[in-house]
Amino acid sequence: MFPTREHSLTEGIRMNSTQKVITILKELGKEPYEFSLTELANNIKCGKSGTYKILTYLRHNGMVCQNINKKYCLGSAISYLGRKYDENIMPWKACIPHMESLREKTGETVTLGIKENGKATVVYRVVSKHYIKIDGEIGIKLPYYVTSIGKLLAAYDDFEIIKKRIEEEPMVKKTPYTVTEIGALKREYEKIRKNGYSISIEESNIGVISVAAPLIDSEGKVWGCICIGSPKIRTNEKILEYHKELVMFTAKEISSKIFYYNVI
Repeated sequence: MFPTREHSLTEGIRMNSTQKVITILKELGKEPYEFSLTELANNIKCGKSGTYKILTYLRHNGMVCQNINKKYCLGSAISYLGRKYDENIMPWKACIPHMESLREKTGETVTLGIKENGKATVVYRVVSKHYIKIDGEIGIKLPYYVTSIGKLLAAYDDFEIIKKRIEEEPMVKKTPYTVTEIGALKREYEKIRKNGYSISIEESNIGVISVAAPLIDSEGKVWGCICIGSPKIRTNEKILEYHKELVMFTAKEISSKIFYYNVI
């Protein structure tokens, strides 16, 4: 039986200049992909004068441009950096066809997570075509103790590293089913390494179930994972088992084609 109750957590922070720059760029990456100075200032909770100074600096460096309607949008430098990331940091072409095949077989969203600066990061997603589907932000960092991606990528770290992360990022009960006890988390990691996959049932968000399998380089290091995420309303134990077998098979296929990946 799958659990069913709901819980949410919202956190607010006061942003410094660097965070404001990042937030502006992320805002410009959302629909309608162009915003006025006032809209951006309101979105990042910054004065128009300060926001204008940031936008001017970004414009001079090609990160942002201003349309004829005076609204701001992402600049060509962003596209250039994106291409360089695709070409040199992550061998996307080896993953995308497999991810698309997984979506066609399961009908669900398939996500690629990697270790970036030591943290689980969502870098690519092939979204389900269903009206009700699992989706989310690209680039988001996932906690080490929830989600199948977050848990799987943390499971292969030295547990002393995890202890330090617990001190810096205490575990928070996001739903009634979130593991927040260090002993239980360690046992979960051991289970993941033994089984070769990770399952999350409503641990971070109510109604979301996911299963992930590791991507391994030629040195035997886990650098990323492939995950199938599905709504609880379309997932029973038989379907979850099917997803587990498919994602493990796909991860092994991808790993056999990517001989080396330098973890950032």
